[in-house]
Amino acid sequence: MFNIDKVISKVERILIGRIKNNHIQLDKRVDKELNLKGYKNEFSQVILNLINNALDEFESPNKNFKEKSIFIETLKKENICIIRIKDNAGGIPKEYLEKIFDTKFSLKQKETLGIGLTICKNIIEKNFKGELQAYNENEGAVLEIKIPL
Repeated sequence: MFNIDKVISKVERILIGRIKNNHIQLDKRVDKELNLKGYKNEFSQVILNLINNALDEFESPNKNFKEKSIFIETLKKENICIIRIKDNAGGIPKEYLEKIFDTKFSLKQKETLGIGLTICKNIIEKNFKGELQAYNENEGAVLEIKIPL
């Protein structure tokens, strides 16, 4: 059993230099009492990867942003924990939304393996019996995790 707020705070501390250097506003609305069963380190890797993907978009040389923000929230609905990581980095092109969890698919310009989101999805589905989905909202992408409590 581990506390979600503590995991997210630890990931924030790891990424704080990158967040500050890129002038990104990080807002959190995280339930401090919400706990999950499972592997804390694997969950940390998922959160780290999802936030890193948003940071990568903000660092894209082809984009200009007036404001840069990442919003992380947790909700408890009945027996489901919902974790949302939202950004305002322009969103995911509609034609790629279904493909972003495929092995070797990457939206990044640089050479990458394209397995980060695939691994995240596998961890959430297999080790937490949950789901990970992506969609666009307003001016950015939302990565939403749902895990049974």
